[in-house]
Amino acid sequence: IVTLNEVLDYTESMRSDLNYIIEIKDGDNVGRKATDKLYQTIKERNLFGRVIIGTFQGEITKYMDEKYPDIIRSASIAEVLLTYYRFLFNVNLDKCNVGFEVLQVPHIPLFDMGQKSFIDYCHHYGIAVQFWTINDYDEIKELVDRGADAIITDNPKTANNVIK
Repeated sequence: IVTLNEVLDYTESMRSDLNYIIEIKDGDNVGRKATDKLYQTIKERNLFGRVIIGTFQGEITKYMDEKYPDIIRSASIAEVLLTYYRFLFNVNLDKCNVGFEVLQVPHIPLFDMGQKSFIDYCHHYGIAVQFWTINDYDEIKELVDRGADAIITDNPKTANNVIK
């Protein structure tokens, strides 16, 4: 198993302009320790502004907001859904004190968060919109054409073909 530092050493030696999405999978003490170590790595390598930290763990989101307000974090699932609800009612997000700069939007057939108007709404408030896990060529193309900021996929070759 490679370490984060090994991955960063490798990728940074190839290209120093890459951005990263790193997820904290665990909650509780393990998740807090992982967050602390990740923050230290970001600080040591001066990767601020190039790393987005995501998690499904609500207590870790809260921990990041309290302890590391200078990191870029993605919205929790609850925050993604709340943002979509706010979009439906055209709520001014400037008045909502959101603590995230990125929405990582899961593919949820019940909600059409891939519509251009939702992406535009988020962009209006300076929020990047990333979609996961999108593997279909046509769906990737549609989201890119609508303004998606990133596509998380199991098929990077397909996504690269769409983008090119």
